[in-house]
Amino acid sequence: MLSGFGMDFVKEIMPLVIHGEITQALWKINEAQVKLHSEKQIVQHTIDILDPTVLLDMPKYKERKYFSIGEVAKEAAVSTSAIRHWEKEGLLRPSRNKESKFREFSVHDIRKIFIIRTVQRAVFSLGIVKEVLEGFDNNDISHTREIAVSILQHIDGILLEQIKGIASFNNLLNIVRQGTKI
Repeated sequence: MLSGFGMDFVKEIMPLVIHGEITQALWKINEAQVKLHSEKQIVQHTIDILDPTVLLDMPKYKERKYFSIGEVAKEAAVSTSAIRHWEKEGLLRPSRNKESKFREFSVHDIRKIFIIRTVQRAVFSLGIVKEVLEGFDNNDISHTREIAVSILQHIDGILLEQIKGIASFNNLLNIVRQGTKI
């Protein structure tokens, strides 16, 4: 289970097995798989929106020119503080509303937020994120797409490791059941 779920996760569920809380352990495994699936969907969406016409074809993006930080954060599944941090680091430069001075995020900004989120979650350094965004800003979408596809392949690899881990966990449960005559 270690390679698919990580040490912290294994340390969390093994005590549950020891204490006979098998169902709770199974739900935690299920929750981890749901998170991985959500991550895969966001990375796939990031790849899809590298084509500039994809977002513009979606009704909510056709109807409006700018979006609030809260709307963008919700869409990209990141916190507003993360977006502010990325702006502070120079990764984003949203415009400001002339009257309210609130940030206004364009479709281009939204695409950048998805790219930042995807690349950063894959444990790339801030320097790599900046490099990818420079390529994106210079219309070098191929490099950005390559990185996003490699992240998607990495997620696929994690899925395989999780399935192997679940099979091993099932073997452990069979041993536990035999030992306790369930």
